[in-house]
Amino acid sequence: MDLQLVWTKLGPGERTKKVLVSQRASKGFSYTLGPVTHEHQGVYTCGADGTLPDVYVHDWHEIVWVADDSQRASLDVIGHNRTQFLHNETFTVSCQLPDNNTQWKLMRFDDWLGTITECPNQVSSERSLSCSVRSGYPWSDEVYWCENPAGERSNALNITQTVVTVVMESPSLPVLEGEDVMLRCLHRSRITKEFTSNFEAFYYKNGRPIDYTTGSNFFTPESCDQN
Repeated sequence: MDLQLVWTKLGPGERTKKVLVSQRASKGFSYTLGPVTHEHQGVYTCGADGTLPDVYVHDWHEIVWVADDSQRASLDVIGHNRTQFLHNETFTVSCQLPDNNTQWKLMRFDDWLGTITECPNQVSSERSLSCSVRSGYPWSDEVYWCENPAGERSNALNITQTVVTVVMESPSLPVLEGEDVMLRCLHRSRITKEFTSNFEAFYYKNGRPIDYTTGSNFFTPESCDQN
């Protein structure tokens, strides 16, 4: 059985695929990108070549995204100051467009399936495009962005989905150096399904505990745990 590294090019229109490496599974392989340019963008998948369908090999998918210096469109999450969502929770992403061009599409990458598809049931209004999604596979991530046939794109948003009952509320878009950032841990009741910040929580930065609180907001934690 051979292992293959397949590249699905990221760009408008048809997304072409190319086998970058094919090697016996017993030997393994590595592949280096660099220096990375826009031409390297896309989904990189490592999996079996299909010659032995009775042997299960889980495909691994990673997306390489190169941010543009300036985006004409801006994507954000509506109604939530976070990008972490619980399993089966519904959220809406919205793209603010530079004009009323109807050729813009809202796209998403699913790292569990390794697919790039249009976000379903897109709703367009004056200079905006939105899509409501119910989070799917637990522990999977999805990347959302807007693009048009000319190759212009918005920023990318990484949405994380989890089955635990605690999520972090934090800015979904990058912040400027020197700005204050307010982060908060939210816990959803298994019974009422309501969110609250009134519980004991430990805050961590880079894996190290930095604070213990009973629900107050904190400026710099990167993850949290319910106590």
